[in-house]
Amino acid sequence: MQSQAPHANQRPPGGFRHGIWACWMVLALSLGLSAFAWQESRRAVDHHLNSEFNALIQETRRKLDERITDYTQVLRGVTGLFAAAEGRVSRDDFRRYVTTLELDLHYPALPAVAFARHVRAQDLDGFIDEMRRSGIEDFSVRPPGRRDAYVINAFSEPFVGGNVKALGYDMWQDADRRATMERAAASGQPMITRRITLRIDETVNPVPAFIMYLPVTMNGEILGYVLSPFRMPTLLQDLLGRNDEFLSLAIHDGAEATPDTLFYRSRPEDNATPRLVTRQTLEVGGRRWTLEFSSRPGLEAAAEIGRPWLVLGLGVAFSLLLFGITWSLSRVTDRAEAIADEKTRSLRENQSLLQGIVDNSSAVIFVKGLDGRFLLVNSVYETLFKVTKADIYGKTDFDIFPREVAEIFVENDRKVLDGGAALTIEEEAPHPDGTRTYLTVKFPIPGIDGVPIAICGIATDITEHKTATARMAEINSRLESQAEQLRRSNAELEQFAYVASHDLQEPLRMISSYAQLISRRYGDTLDRDGQDFIAFMVEGASRMQAMILDLLEFSRIGRREDQPTDINAADGVAATLRNLSSAIQKTGAAVEYHDMPHIRVRSHQFLALMQNLIGNAVKYRHPGRPPAIRITARRDGGMWEFAVTDNGIGIQPQYFERIFLIFQRLHTRDKYEGSGIGLAICKKIVEHHGGRIWVESVPDQGSTFRFTLPAAGESDG
Repeated sequence: MQSQAPHANQRPPGGFRHGIWACWMVLALSLGLSAFAWQESRRAVDHHLNSEFNALIQETRRKLDERITDYTQVLRGVTGLFAAAEGRVSRDDFRRYVTTLELDLHYPALPAVAFARHVRAQDLDGFIDEMRRSGIEDFSVRPPGRRDAYVINAFSEPFVGGNVKALGYDMWQDADRRATMERAAASGQPMITRRITLRIDETVNPVPAFIMYLPVTMNGEILGYVLSPFRMPTLLQDLLGRNDEFLSLAIHDGAEATPDTLFYRSRPEDNATPRLVTRQTLEVGGRRWTLEFSSRPGLEAAAEIGRPWLVLGLGVAFSLLLFGITWSLSRVTDRAEAIADEKTRSLRENQSLLQGIVDNSSAVIFVKGLDGRFLLVNSVYETLFKVTKADIYGKTDFDIFPREVAEIFVENDRKVLDGGAALTIEEEAPHPDGTRTYLTVKFPIPGIDGVPIAICGIATDITEHKTATARMAEINSRLESQAEQLRRSNAELEQFAYVASHDLQEPLRMISSYAQLISRRYGDTLDRDGQDFIAFMVEGASRMQAMILDLLEFSRIGRREDQPTDINAADGVAATLRNLSSAIQKTGAAVEYHDMPHIRVRSHQFLALMQNLIGNAVKYRHPGRPPAIRITARRDGGMWEFAVTDNGIGIQPQYFERIFLIFQRLHTRDKYEGSGIGLAICKKIVEHHGGRIWVESVPDQGSTFRFTLPAAGESDG
């Protein structure tokens, strides 16, 4: 029998199995490298995310401590007042001191500062008589009834609204407040109540609050307690600042975090579950608060949490490509025993395919042997470093780069080989257009026995990113500097307002008073000129005092104040007409207004705006006819455009802009009185609400002042 030769395309079974085994080894190795790169990337992202999260928490806790400390100093200052007066503080003394604190400006979370007197049962009647003699004729103790001891609210400032109703309330009969006062008396330190709703808020807009008590002692005995309620939303408003996009904060009263114990939440909860959540405790005034910090999507986006999955996806895709290439090569090898030329050609084609994949990557890719000589580079490498594959294969970094740069590259390669693991580092390389920075991942390529046989590097140019990061840091620094300058400017403005309202007005009052005294005492001995001079002095002092008050009102617009609310514009116009009723009746003015809308403004500023405009319409009336004033409004998107039209003397067009400048007058004072600041105040009020104001006028026929304000329910911007 003749033996049959094997077919040319057949491959011995042993060789075929060896080729398949190699394909699976390549796939396993590449997938392993991809998994390793994914794990390292995820670990780096998690570390960065946790570090940023913890830094934000520490910053927020520091701000919270500082804010509570600032507010606590208010109560300590009041105890100092009692200590300085040896306990003999009158209601007027207390009012003057609290007024200087300017609570609405500096401490908006405090609706009031109060003093509650400790009264024994046998002294109750005497205390009630004392309070009635001080000016509160209907003073009584609530709730009524005889008890062993009382702690009665004696002073409460500012003495308006709900604070008036709090006078006479016996806090000692309330178990929670009594326990808080006992802790404060025992420790001598400020203590707070549990989470409560203030009685003055129960029928308006109840918000979580607490009361802080600080004992006032005299000769070792408790004279009473200084106290103040704190509204939590106002106390912690804007605590997070620009970190609000990265972190959310919830504060609970006590060790449990439930809806019933919730004190404060920085913003509504996000729909998605936060990636990082931690709870911490904080001791405040003898009570434990639970602080719950949660990361927000902004922090996770900044940390690039999706990057590990991108690395994994690219790694798996690259692994499958390598597996396909290896499988193809194994099939070519299977036929190589019969067709040598086809084997060589197929091998070169597959090598070209591998090189093509590498060359079409946007990253710099290279492979070096253990001796540091290049085995492979891609086209990006050739383009960036102005070399060719033929020139670089077999050479080292010292043949391509300056020695100081090459030494850094070689040292990083050594770290990869010594550690046997991937290394992600930043490396700088010189280029014709300057030095550029790369984020490079270097990892060892193991042989069959697991021992590294080469080093692979994948580098991405991050020069622009680093430049942008540095630029952003520079911009942030400049913005912080500008913010600091603005804070200093605001502080100087507040100091000026204080001087204007106190130091400047007192000398003017003295000048006016003494001038009037001279007129009364020596008026008969002065000639007509002397009497005129004194009259001019009094008039000038009064006019300057009015200008100071107007300037003070102008400077206060836009500073810390109440938030806008929804009001009916008709109510504001009606209140203005009541205030101007005397001038309207005297001049025979007719004011017409209909269908006024609901707007979102600060009500007292809207009243000042309308009073200036309507008052000007009456003041600058035409001598030949009584004033006729018409007020209208029309909707314009999210705003209402108001028009105040009169039939007065009118304004020349060249003065349309000038009249809104501070202290700008078009007429002499002997013809029309005033400081020239009214329209400037109007302009500042309107712009503070996000609107604009302008005038349309025809001389000798009248003027129309138009301005826009937000509609009810619209954001105040």
